[in-house]
Amino acid sequence: MRRLLRSGRSGTLLLAGLLALTACPKTTDGEAKGPSKSRKERQAAAVQLPDPLELPAQPDAASWIAQPKRALDLLTPYVPGPVEPAGLVQLALGTVTTAQLAEQLAPTVDPAGAFGNVVLAEEEVIRLSVRSDQAEALAASLAGLEPVGEFGAVRLPSADPSEGAREWLAWIDADDEGALVLANSLPGLVTGRHLQAAYGERPLFFTLDPRSLGTIPVELPFSRVEGRGDFSEVVVSVQAIDGQDLLAGIPIAAGTFGGLLEGEGIVAGASSRYADYQAAVREVISQVNGQVAQLPFLVRGVGEGLAAKLNTALRTWDGRTLVALGPAGHLRVAYGASDVTKSRVAAIRLLQAVVDNVSTARNFMSQLPKLTFRRRVAKGDGQDIEMLVIHGASSMLQPELRPLVDDQGRLNVAMAWSERAGGGLIVVGPRADSELATWLDQTSKSPSGEQTQADLVAASFAAAPEQLIPLLGMTEVDQSAILSALIALEATGPRWQARARALDEPGRYELVLNPPPSAPPRANLKSK
Repeated sequence: MRRLLRSGRSGTLLLAGLLALTACPKTTDGEAKGPSKSRKERQAAAVQLPDPLELPAQPDAASWIAQPKRALDLLTPYVPGPVEPAGLVQLALGTVTTAQLAEQLAPTVDPAGAFGNVVLAEEEVIRLSVRSDQAEALAASLAGLEPVGEFGAVRLPSADPSEGAREWLAWIDADDEGALVLANSLPGLVTGRHLQAAYGERPLFFTLDPRSLGTIPVELPFSRVEGRGDFSEVVVSVQAIDGQDLLAGIPIAAGTFGGLLEGEGIVAGASSRYADYQAAVREVISQVNGQVAQLPFLVRGVGEGLAAKLNTALRTWDGRTLVALGPAGHLRVAYGASDVTKSRVAAIRLLQAVVDNVSTARNFMSQLPKLTFRRRVAKGDGQDIEMLVIHGASSMLQPELRPLVDDQGRLNVAMAWSERAGGGLIVVGPRADSELATWLDQTSKSPSGEQTQADLVAASFAAAPEQLIPLLGMTEVDQSAILSALIALEATGPRWQARARALDEPGRYELVLNPPPSAPPRANLKSK
């Protein structure tokens, strides 16, 4: 019996195999065919998509943003009022179709998904990512529109009913993650799936010929603006139109204190090199010497001694300058020196001479302020910190500047010189000495002055958006109120940093922008 069962099972398997073999249709040469394709698959295979448009490297305009919401989240804190991505999408869609359809389509767009577009001479293409849970809703919104072509495209009702208005088509590209593509022609629709290959090598990319924008409120003197990078660094290059170089008449040259701007307490600051510094030094020296020559004979010798020390200190300046605010009640300054040691010695000798002479003069003129020069009050990054103290400064300063004095009415001016930074650093404020020590320590690993010699401008900004409301809300220009608000700022916001340099080609510049750290948003956010 057991043998019979074994032979019966074998026969059953053999019979099943023969039936399966004979059931398969055969080709003319006797080979078996695979399962036949469905009608839908045969129709899809028969549809021939038009050839995509050619995508030049420098069109009139193009962009690729891998995570639009992440980029938007970096900017929205500085915009008054709430910013809803769906509202911005609806506003943009309202320029290509009716307000009613734009309202239906906007919630289906995924602000966390990739966005791309290109503007050509006679065509524009827009690619929008679609929320995974809104794919059916999108298809339903387009289902009743006039079909165009043979691959599922539709014609959008026009937002501009006037004759000759540009026509817009729409298509859901199933082979491009179900993206919604808008264009002015069928080839344009097919081009949407190629935007990433052309312009999406980096998470962020844009290129623009401002002259192609037509009439805009502000004229941009550039023939090309292009940026590429990610959410930690974006490099923007600009090419000025011949004869319209914005920086041609501005007296700045390469050389900054970009590394010092990385100090955590800095709210806002900028650094560059004054190109005409040598002429400026000569002019100041000439004026000082002229004023000393007019002094009475009895004090002229004192004036000449001070002028000689001032002249020596001024001649060490190499044109580099930094001005920054922060923390609240503190002002920071740095100046470059061709010889840091010589600059330090000259400045200390000058300050000590000023203090000694004022102290002597106070015996005859009591209205002069008391000055003290305190040596080596602290250290920062291994550098000695000196401090000039102006007593009773509260009564001498304008009200908006009084936050710079300490609780005893003294104006403290701390200073140090650093070979690494390439010059002298000065902090004015109630805690000048400790703030300067912290500044030196915090920037001890930042780029040195030598490493930022090629940069044309450097800047840093870290004010919290809510701190800017009083400034932005001013209806009239009140310099005193503006200065008071600036001195009160704290570095509690996200830090933005930027540096610019001139490239070899005339009129061409490069801007490197470092946004604050950000986290990518969740993709395919469900609508509420």
